[in-house]
Order: sequence, then structure tokens, then C-alpha cells
Amino acid sequence: MTTPTRILRRVRPALVTTMALAGCLSPSGLDLPITDKVFEQKFAAEPDRGVDLLFVVDDSDGMAEEQAALVAGFPSLMRAMGTADLRVGVISSDLGAPGSRLAECDRGDRGALQAAPRGNCRAPSGRFLISLDAGTRTNFEGDLADAFACIAPLGTGGCGFEQHLASARRALDQDQPIENDGFLRPQALLTLVVLADEDDCSAPEGSEIYEPATSRFGPQRSFRCNEFGHLCGGGPPPRSPGAVLGPCQPAEQAGALVPIADYVRFFRSLKERADRVMAAVIAGPPTPYAVAGQAQIAPSCQGPAGRSAAPAVRLKAFADALGGQFASVCDGDLAPAMGQIGEAIRRQLSTSCLSAHPIPLVGTVPDCDVVERLGAFGRPTHIPACDGSALRPCWRTVKNQRCAGSSTELQIERREPAQPGAIDTLRCRTCANPNDARCH
Repeated sequence: MTTPTRILRRVRPALVTTMALAGCLSPSGLDLPITDKVFEQKFAAEPDRGVDLLFVVDDSDGMAEEQAALVAGFPSLMRAMGTADLRVGVISSDLGAPGSRLAECDRGDRGALQAAPRGNCRAPSGRFLISLDAGTRTNFEGDLADAFACIAPLGTGGCGFEQHLASARRALDQDQPIENDGFLRPQALLTLVVLADEDDCSAPEGSEIYEPATSRFGPQRSFRCNEFGHLCGGGPPPRSPGAVLGPCQPAEQAGALVPIADYVRFFRSLKERADRVMAAVIAGPPTPYAVAGQAQIAPSCQGPAGRSAAPAVRLKAFADALGGQFASVCDGDLAPAMGQIGEAIRRQLSTSCLSAHPIPLVGTVPDCDVVERLGAFGRPTHIPACDGSALRPCWRTVKNQRCAGSSTELQIERREPAQPGAIDTLRCRTCANPNDARCH
């Protein structure tokens, strides 16, 4: 069967972005359709520099030192990230625990942005921090790090059944608290940063997992979140102490908590492009995993001044699913971890992920065309593929595991910056059949 080459040269702009190509005769003489398709994507030649940075801070008992370390490490994140148009919000992990009858879990914070001043400082004029144009336009006085230090230490009076992911979803969902209106921008990079010393215990609405009765869920403490949220070697961790367990993973449909996959889908749904959402978690490493006492999980790490944390199996899976960062909360100095988060944000701001895997034309060069124009009616300029010559601008595709679906990123090499407002349009041939080996 004859396979068409440089098929995109024959695609008219008026055609829809995904289409089946013409059929051809196979050696058997049957008229079989060629199942390749064409997909089209548009990218800003100069990527949007907006970052919506949402911190989910565990405010349960024992988190004072961790919160102080987060504040101390914040400047490292800012330095590594570089210039960006920022919105910085802080929420707690406290959504309450319906039916628990625990005083500290009676109400919760509803996922509302926390902007009350903590100490002798002034709160921003709004529920979140705004820093635009390299920090020349802000809604707070003084330095951004000082403003963050004013609102981020949330104290230690929150519910011990921490719902980090449910709180973040509540903060950004369509029925979000009115205080949160305006935080999330459509084109900005959404980055979730979770600080925790125990794993996520987000339960579906109507769940009875927090209730006082012990007949079904055992003692009313956070071990329930392990027993009904984790699978270790195929089963839940036992209530009795024993050997080190593993490997452990989220129970997903087999447990009593909201599946991690549900949260991944939700946060990705907030953006048109999967690469505009990322997550970072600073918590207890998922290993080692052991039961230390009756219905009591052993810490997976120990830090200075007696600091410790339980294995965050669900939170680690969440960060991994969104191609994010994970660091141990037991490290005395969180500046290196925060710096890595800032570096990841900086890289992601300039990433242009492909929505599908292109078919190679020759070798590993994909069958794609890239056209750049200024505005909707500007004159189109064809950009060639990079071929080792000195010609610039040129484009290439590179592997990037942070790009969901295709694991492929478009890069355009330039000698000079693109004109403001320029749009790059990418058209590539891809496989209609997801099992086609050419698109793996």
C-alpha cells in the first residue's frame, strides 16, 4: 500500500482540525481507508507568563515548624521561577469532618482563601496576593515574601482528618466560595503546592468514615485514612503492628476515599491545555510504610526537633499524575525543595505540549507544518523544521513526560524574540487508531 508523504502540504486551511485522509488500494485490491488524521494546535509565540500559585497548607496539630519552613523557603521558589505575573493564594486542608463530633472538625474553612494577617503585618487588599509587571504592580505593601509570610502560617487548630485535595477542588470549583472569585485565570499556569505531615483523607460527600463509631472504621483517628485509602501488596494495611509493608498505592475504587484519578481529571478540566496545570507536594515519603502500634501508622521520615510525617501515598500519586514535584517535609530546610518547584514552574511556562503524537515523516522528524502570523489577519510565515543548519527560526519536537497524552513538546528556536501577539499554528499528521505503533 502506498503511504502518502508530506500529507499536510495538501491540507487546505478551511478543513476542520481533525479529519480522515483519502483511501487507497491495498495489495489485495480492496479499497481500505487510510486512518491517519490531522490535528491542529495554536500556541502563543511568546508564552503567557501568568502563574496562579495555590498553597494548600496543613493546619492540623504539630504543623507549626513545617509552616515556618515553608515561609522561609518561599524566596527560593521565587528566585528559581523568575519573572511571572503572579497570583498567590493560601487555603487550609481543613474542610471539617462531617459526623465526627470532634470540636476541631466541626466547621472547616470551605476551601476559602485565607488572607488574615498572622502577626504584626498588613494583609493584602484582597483574598490573594497579586504581583504583576516584575513586581511593580501589587496589592500589598513591601516585599512579596513578607506578604506571603503574613498570610501563610495558618496555625495548628485545624481538623486532624486533612482533606488537602478536596479543599483545593472546593477552592477552584464552579461553586467555590465567593471569596475566591477572580483568583483563577483561564490562560495562567495553575500550580498547586501541598504542605502536609499526613496523607490526604478526602472522602466523598455523605461518607461515614469520620464518625465516632468504631465497629466499622476502627479507632477515630487518621489511621482510618490509611486503612480505607491505601492498598499495600493488594490489601489494606492491617490494624496490628507488623513488618514493613509495600508497595503501597491509593486504593482508588477499592477504598472509601475519593479516587486520586477524579482529582486529576478535575484539575486538568480547568484548563484547555494539560500542560497548564502542575502540582508539587511536600509531605512524608510513601516509603517506608509500617504499622507501629494498634491502628497507628509509623512515620516514614524523621526531621529536626522531633518533626515527623506519615507516608503520603495518595499525595505522591497525585503529584506524579500531574508530572509534578515531591519532597520530604522532614527536611529541616525546605528552601531546596521550594527552589525545585520554582524551577519546574519556570520550565513549564515555556512548554508547548502537543495534544497528540505526530507520525514521523523521515526517521524521527514528524510530519508537521508550523506557520506563524501576527494576529488573526497577519501575513503567515512558514517556519521550517530544524535540520542542523543555521537557519532560524526553526522548530523541533522533543520528548517531555510532563505533556499528558503525547509526551511531546514543540520547541521553536529563535535568534530574536517573537513579535508580541504572534501566534504559531501547528498541523501534524497523527494516528486515528490509538494502537498504531507509529504513534508510540
